[in-house]
Amino acid sequence: MNSAELYASFAQTHEVAQNSKHFVQFISELSRLDQLRLINGEPDFKIFLEKRKQWYGSDREKYGNYFAKMQPLEQAYRRSQKLHTSEFIKSELISGLSPYSKSNIITSDERGALTRNASFINEELPDPRLAATFSIYERVKLAESTDARIMGDVSTRLFCNHYAKEHDLISPTGVYDDYMIEDFEYFPHYDVEVNFSFLSRLKMDQIISDKFYERDYFTFITHKDFWCFADMKKLFFDTMSGVVGVNGRHVSHCEPCKRFIRGFNFTFPANKFTQEPARMAEIIASSLGKAAKEDDKLAAAIGKQGEDKLRRNRIVLFTATDIEDKILEVELLANGFKTGGMDFFDNVPFNIYTYYDSIHIFHARTSAGSGGVHGSLLSSTKLLAIPDIKYAISVGICFGADSSRQKFGDVLVSEIILPYELSAARAGDFESRGIPIVSDNMAIAYARGVRSTFSARFGIHVGPVLSGEKLVDDPDFKASLLRRFPKAIGGEMECSGLAASCLDRRIPFVMFKGICDFAENKEDKYQELAATNASTLAANMISARWNRK
Repeated sequence: MNSAELYASFAQTHEVAQNSKHFVQFISELSRLDQLRLINGEPDFKIFLEKRKQWYGSDREKYGNYFAKMQPLEQAYRRSQKLHTSEFIKSELISGLSPYSKSNIITSDERGALTRNASFINEELPDPRLAATFSIYERVKLAESTDARIMGDVSTRLFCNHYAKEHDLISPTGVYDDYMIEDFEYFPHYDVEVNFSFLSRLKMDQIISDKFYERDYFTFITHKDFWCFADMKKLFFDTMSGVVGVNGRHVSHCEPCKRFIRGFNFTFPANKFTQEPARMAEIIASSLGKAAKEDDKLAAAIGKQGEDKLRRNRIVLFTATDIEDKILEVELLANGFKTGGMDFFDNVPFNIYTYYDSIHIFHARTSAGSGGVHGSLLSSTKLLAIPDIKYAISVGICFGADSSRQKFGDVLVSEIILPYELSAARAGDFESRGIPIVSDNMAIAYARGVRSTFSARFGIHVGPVLSGEKLVDDPDFKASLLRRFPKAIGGEMECSGLAASCLDRRIPFVMFKGICDFAENKEDKYQELAATNASTLAANMISARWNRK
């Protein structure tokens, strides 16, 4: 895009800029660099200003920018001889009264509002001292109280189409019909300044005020997940309306909205990440959710539909090695999850992955084994105290029991966790005393049901899984374990602790781990394959089970 394509209405931008030094600087800089041209149909700025003073002399409180001594955008004013906006809107409204009008800009309901106010449109509106705007309509006596809003919407649409027809892209940011900055769905109540205040609190003003404005801003608003941001922004604005008591019609309510936005506590992830629509939507959602727990009025304004939008299924995933961490992240991102930064609960760190509107995955890394300060038992006991955890899964690598029936990369699914460390030593042998812990039946049924789906890539084996503190790399020790537990399909080191914590918290649990060796002559050759297949199965089950909102 070159500078000749980037235009904005001077009048609209001038009104937006009156209460924001940051916005004035932003617009002035874009104009100085010729990235944005502020245009109007009047011959020069003085004539433009005098005409606005005539139009809004009785409403100086709202349009004080036209009566201010300082006019910071005066130097940015440019005339466009193509524009005859006021005359165009008025003539279109008059022609819209005709039953034979073929305008596709005005709907039948809107035409009814024009008809109800035909005398005003034909007799008073042609007066040059009257503007064809919502602010004018709300001051005159119209047939019905809602007609000012309807006629304001029609005039806004005509205004935009006139500018767009003559100069391609039009808005205070140079983007015509821009639903992030200039939200016409709420026009004129939620003006651009309210939207800009909202974006500033989200730290998103950086997108539209740096030297890569054209690239970064358009990347954001054309992203396939932009609807997520728009959806959650709408919930925030609806909630704000309920809290500040806005009736949706009067621009004068914008100041309480800006105060609400300035005072709202947005919660950001601990680490910095690239701004993407789905991630920003989740920041809004989590912030609203936390605020609703502390503010009954805000909770009431959110309502049941809003609560449904904010509700997330929280799934905890546990890993214990670097390769498991790396592969799990790759698979989650490949399945559409977005990184949401890192958080802490009871001093236990965890990474967040989100699937907009339905799932939050909390990924925790423990040390190998269940015991010790950083082992799976203590870490999971703390982390699983997070409210509303739906499920816990141990994902990663393990050893297989039988190389004649299993192969590298096959995934073991725990039907039962067998803690083999608890035992009695008698007569030169060990007698198991550990209590088996049953895994959740849903995951077991899912694993059996999708065997054919993944059969070309890896096998899925469901059965009892051994779990203990020892890294098993000895055929004799492995043989002794299998004599004690002949039905075991393999083994690993963390699940005895994880399963015990889940049992105590009454959280459903399962293990998905890929075979990387057979507990003898260990090497790293198949660890990546094993971790990939296990992570794939886990990510697919999570999406299939909980992404249903």
